[in-house]
Amino acid sequence: MNSRLFAILSLIGVILIAGCIGSGNNNINAYPGVTITDFSPTISTVRAGSPIELRVVVQNFGFFDAENANVIIFNCGPSSTGRSDGLPLNAVYNCNGNVFASNFNLLKPDREAGIAGDLKEAEVSLSTIPDDFPQGRSSQTFSARVIYDYSTTGAADVTFTTFQNWKEKGGRIIAQQLNAFSTAAPLTLLLNVPQEPIIVDNPAAANFTVGLSIRNTGQGFVTPEKTLEKIKLCYDSDFVEPLRDERNHYYDFQELEINPTGNNCLVIPSTNETAKLVGLTNQYRDVDARFRNVLGKIKIQDSTTFDAELTYTYTFDRSTTVTILNA
Repeated sequence: MNSRLFAILSLIGVILIAGCIGSGNNNINAYPGVTITDFSPTISTVRAGSPIELRVVVQNFGFFDAENANVIIFNCGPSSTGRSDGLPLNAVYNCNGNVFASNFNLLKPDREAGIAGDLKEAEVSLSTIPDDFPQGRSSQTFSARVIYDYSTTGAADVTFTTFQNWKEKGGRIIAQQLNAFSTAAPLTLLLNVPQEPIIVDNPAAANFTVGLSIRNTGQGFVTPEKTLEKIKLCYDSDFVEPLRDERNHYYDFQELEINPTGNNCLVIPSTNETAKLVGLTNQYRDVDARFRNVLGKIKIQDSTTFDAELTYTYTFDRSTTVTILNA
């Protein structure tokens, strides 16, 4: 794939994510995932003994449906119990627990039809007891966290040619890229494939690498412990086949999955250490697989598509502050 195209795709992903969200800024409609659009108190200053009323709203602005979503409120200090209208009537809400009684799904926006993504909201009331707060004025910063299952997908083409075709065209093969994309999401995924056509009848050049570059660019984090549920790389077995390394693995991939369409997929499951992102602030993971073309399949010139998908659980936080007066 053209390196300039990859650079443009990467820049677009960064702009979508980094340029559209900031502390205290509600203008986040371009955020490519589920976010907390509102987490705020009904009254920002309350007297001890009166409840703290908090409103929390989450919405899907991304390109994938979010599944198994829920919200927790934490960092509550002495105001750790109360109620939530997302729970059954008269049920006690405890901080660090789910705001909603059961997990829910949030459908992605239909951008062509101008339909916004699904949202979910709840009112939470936390009790305050004067004896739990110092005399005078104090502040308490509460945090809300949305947790949801999500995906990131991408694809890239690799072009093949015979040596005779390459020679007839003077070594200048112009191959139209049918697929070259990475869907915006909190985890950025880029496929790195050979930029030049692969000469299928040249054994020395017929082996090539497909790399996945995974970056956490969503200002949240993958849970649990930065581990992805699955990393999948699919290919067309009519054109290419994966190669094993000295450990008899498909390089960074250790499992082979046959999907219903007849194509093959290399899979890294959550039980594999390679599924874990590394780094603290700039979390990332790079994985590779080696392939070779299937002999005799390419008669003159053709291309094949590699599809990749990440599945993971992502979290996003937002905080708000309440002032408490205790006479």
